[in-house]
Amino acid sequence: MHYIYIIYSHKIDKFYVGETQFVKQRLKQHNQETYKGAFTKSANDWIIVKTIPFKSRNEALKAEK
Repeated sequence: MHYIYIIYSHKIDKFYVGETQFVKQRLKQHNQETYKGAFTKSANDWIIVKTIPFKSRNEALKAEK
């Protein structure tokens, strides 16, 4: 199962949309600033707002766009 996830940061008052199989793990990575140069690096208080399940990664990626 793949998911589109929407996260929000109060610190910068922004939303971010991404795709993953492992939402909780990915949220932890965003909050630990794992991705150098990524948009989400500008905050470390991201919270999950919404997750949407998809049967395949291709379906999730199409919906993400």
